[in-house]
Amino acid sequence: MMGISKKLETIYHNGQPDGIRSMRRSLSTMTTYVIPRPLLGEAKDISGIKRPGIYYLINEDEDNNIAQIYIGQTRNGIIRLDDHNRSKDFWNKAIMFLAESRTFTLDMISGLEKFAIIKAQASKRNRIEHSGIPKYKIDEYDLVSVEEIYDEIQFIMATLGYKMSDAKTDSLQKQVFHTTRNGIAALGVYDGEKFEVLEGSQVSSVLYPSVPQSIKQQWFTALKNGDIVEILTSKEAHGPSRDWVKIVKTTEARNKIKQWFKKECREENIVNGKEDLDRELRANLLYNGFYENEEVQKNTLNKFSFNTVDELYAAIGYGGIMLTKVINKVKDDVGKLRRQREQAERAAHPQNEQQQRRQNKSSDGVVVEGIDNCLVKFARCCTPIPGDEIVGFVTRGYGVSIHRRDCVNVHIEEEPDRWVRAWWDEDMAANAGHVNKFSTGLQISTRNRIGVLSDVTLAFASSKINVHEISARDLNDGYGVINAMVDVTSVHQLDNMISRLRSIKGVVDVTRTVDTN
Repeated sequence: MMGISKKLETIYHNGQPDGIRSMRRSLSTMTTYVIPRPLLGEAKDISGIKRPGIYYLINEDEDNNIAQIYIGQTRNGIIRLDDHNRSKDFWNKAIMFLAESRTFTLDMISGLEKFAIIKAQASKRNRIEHSGIPKYKIDEYDLVSVEEIYDEIQFIMATLGYKMSDAKTDSLQKQVFHTTRNGIAALGVYDGEKFEVLEGSQVSSVLYPSVPQSIKQQWFTALKNGDIVEILTSKEAHGPSRDWVKIVKTTEARNKIKQWFKKECREENIVNGKEDLDRELRANLLYNGFYENEEVQKNTLNKFSFNTVDELYAAIGYGGIMLTKVINKVKDDVGKLRRQREQAERAAHPQNEQQQRRQNKSSDGVVVEGIDNCLVKFARCCTPIPGDEIVGFVTRGYGVSIHRRDCVNVHIEEEPDRWVRAWWDEDMAANAGHVNKFSTGLQISTRNRIGVLSDVTLAFASSKINVHEISARDLNDGYGVINAMVDVTSVHQLDNMISRLRSIKGVVDVTRTVDTN
């Protein structure tokens, strides 16, 4: 019995087979994006990658097998991964399944996330980075659609080489492939995990130029234990190929090859590692903090058991250490050193402390590193409020524009000289109820229920939250959206407000938005 044919279109966005890929099956309602973690920034420019859906964060081992996995949902596509890029170290690749247009309702996304987690835990194939199963209840009317979408996700994951289920495939349901090309008749079956050539199939004796050399070497001779072979050497050979890592069978052999590249390609690894490290240091405003402070360098080297900076570069270059771990260590040490210097300065000149505070911070309570008494304005693209991690952009003639660190318009690597470190004044955080109010936007997704708008406005009023703009619209699919601009004092107050709104009957989700005025 022949399986149903399926067509899967793949785009290689940077022209590399192991780079950013997008995949879509004919007549499908979603697009799959495969994003290596180091290319996360590049992927943000891809059209359609900010749509809602679910995603898998995976940690591949050296054999390209999944060692760890995390499953989550997103309402704004790849932007959600910025949080995980800062908070989760284990993953090295993201696979996102994002909806076309509005084919996924908010309920379906939540249901799909829960369904995928349940299936992953039940298979016991991989270590799942979840402490439990989401409490969300999958609506019975959505369950059929959720199951259909998950089946497609399983198919695509298997196509990528990731088997997500241990369910055995009946022989009659296996996908059967056949060929009669070049006069060769052959049959094979694919069960989602391996491809098996059926008995009686013919094999071509022709080796085409496109066949990899590693395959050609195995074509004629399959060695067995006890075989005696002659080892031929060549003066033109310069060592093993990186492809050999995928061919050898033992861990010892694999490690030997890696050690060779670690030793013989040390200079290349140092250059590549330094480039990678410098890029991330600049992106996190840590370049000067690392290279101008011997203490920070020393602590970083000691943390990872390196004697010299070149050893650190080399390890990054050949993949011996995760770059995110190095950046997090540098960030902690630079922040600690800055706080120590501030405390020492205050102790040495206590009479100037209040004056220094007035000079460094703006009237809005923001401290900008290296700029005293500067003009500050808050970016309307991300509406930062006290408690948000922020960064400053030096404008031409309009002071410093303050953005949330995760704002989509923050591209530090493009103009590193104009981005500066910034943070909220501690006194403001301590006395949030007595300082200025900050505007930010909320998008409230709801079911169409009579009185839901009234309940939302009542929640704002009872929480003493000023609302200076509110609008509501029907999405014509049983759902609606309420957009509101509110004044708050801090992230803490906003989070409490969001939690209260989510408890209202008919409210599906609440997220921060931007001021579009």
